[in-house]
Amino acid sequence: MKHDRTPARSFARPVARGLGALAFAGAGLLLSIAPAQAEGDPKASPPSPSAAPSDVAPPSSSASALPSASASASTSSAAVVKPPPRAAIGEPALVRGSSVPASMPALLRVAQPAIEACYRDAIANEGDLEPTISLRLRVVPPGNVAAAMINDSAEASSALRGCVRDAFAGLTVAKGLTAGFEALVPLAFTRSLDDGDIRPGSACNDTCDGAVDEALQEAVRLRAQLAAHCFRRPAASGEAKTLGGGTLELSLRIAPDGSVCGVSTMADPFARASLTSCLIEAMSAPFEVAPSTCASVDVPFTLKGT
Repeated sequence: MKHDRTPARSFARPVARGLGALAFAGAGLLLSIAPAQAEGDPKASPPSPSAAPSDVAPPSSSASALPSASASASTSSAAVVKPPPRAAIGEPALVRGSSVPASMPALLRVAQPAIEACYRDAIANEGDLEPTISLRLRVVPPGNVAAAMINDSAEASSALRGCVRDAFAGLTVAKGLTAGFEALVPLAFTRSLDDGDIRPGSACNDTCDGAVDEALQEAVRLRAQLAAHCFRRPAASGEAKTLGGGTLELSLRIAPDGSVCGVSTMADPFARASLTSCLIEAMSAPFEVAPSTCASVDVPFTLKGT
């Protein structure tokens, strides 16, 4: 079983103590919440965007006894030419299932114009810099995206994250599948930056090690209690009807405005994609309380078995 700790960039995790456990009466489910633990696994690099032309600087003026009129006009009319904002879609990496179809990378490129439009809008509305996103796609037969979720992100505003999810939702990424699969798709965005550009308040930076105070701990705990309803949902077609015991552990990255920059799985023993998607969706909604800087929180769901 592969897990999805392959964000678009490397993210350092702080080591912190656990915060105890909660028991869900009648559900056989135990929940504990802790700031994220340090990791040592290597991380994949984001896709490399296609080469963009360098900014063209105006020619420098030089002293001349009698500069020609045409040369003066050419110099004064020269302007900086900036390359347009661009997005690159990387190679999908398998999370769950037998394999990634060979046709998937080409079919993913259908979304290229849409995600570049998302990026332009995010720059205009929130001032996005050069973000990266690791997108988790759940694909069902015959080859459509049933769920598009933000696994992880850096520098990406909530506007960009939401727009990118919508761009991939329902997209056909394979044909003739008889069994579903899940994959991570890395996205990288580039543009020309100006002096004074700053990270949007809804974005997380690379190192997400902010303090998790009691108010945020309680908010995450209450959210996780609500998310426990996912364990009571029936299995989707093709999934095991019963669940054995085990612990499914999610890791959340929470931005300074309370929005969630990504939810990834640290451990997922249940082999039920619909359950994992339900939990990630439930934990991805914004929080009313927020850390002062980007913070990571681990949420383990322990099931005794059904």
